[in-house]
Amino acid sequence: MPLLLGSVNAGWTCWEKKVAGAYKSPTARLRANAVHDAVAEKLEASIRRVPGLRFSRKYDRAWLHIGTDLVIEIHKLDDESVAMRNQTEFAELLHTQQLSNGLGAVTVLTLGYTFDEFGSKLRDVLVVYSIDGKLDFAIDLVNEVGATPEQLPARPPKTNRKERIKAKPGVKTTKKPDGGTGNES
Repeated sequence: MPLLLGSVNAGWTCWEKKVAGAYKSPTARLRANAVHDAVAEKLEASIRRVPGLRFSRKYDRAWLHIGTDLVIEIHKLDDESVAMRNQTEFAELLHTQQLSNGLGAVTVLTLGYTFDEFGSKLRDVLVVYSIDGKLDFAIDLVNEVGATPEQLPARPPKTNRKERIKAKPGVKTTKKPDGGTGNES
């Protein structure tokens, strides 16, 4: 479960720190694609050496295969915790749990996320099972792992270069005309 939660948090952080600020007016579509791709990239890298897990990309989707009859897809969730998909024939197969791997039926779970009404904070990270557009069960990864996205370890804050550079003992610090400081020997 930490692997799944960590992947979604990494995807959201990528959106916040790298993608959103690069555009004057980022769209919901851009956010969805950026978060999905960053979550998929992190998830794929995280499971490379885990026995029984396999990662694939097909139909413009990322899939985490667990054994031969369970797959997890990545999606933003709606208010009922059901994956928000474009209505296509393939999406209908997922929607009604009729996906097959050629050997038999495959159960599809969704690693999903929701965010606040402004799209600025990650609100929920869930693994859900839904059928015919209705939620059957959900696992709240934030509660399962025991931390909210805000409580997860973050990178240490950046320090100001001036705070890291200290004057040698015995050297008097002076004020520069522009308001900065310098060393007087």
